[in-house]
Amino acid sequence: WVFEATFTREQVKPVEGMCNYGHCHSTFHPSCARTTRLFMSVKTVGGKLQHRAYCGKHSVEQKAK
Repeated sequence: WVFEATFTREQVKPVEGMCNYGHCHSTFHPSCARTTRLFMSVKTVGGKLQHRAYCGKHSVEQKAK
């Protein structure tokens, strides 16, 4: 991602997410992605939650689907 994550001062070890599109290696902080309205989805597969999130470039493509 060409996305600069902002972290809260209280965080000792920030959590990073990675774009779920193909071989994209963009990383981001999930809360920051949500704040900037990037595409994120959750669905149940085999009784487990499956989270998907996409970088700025791929969010546009996924929202269009």
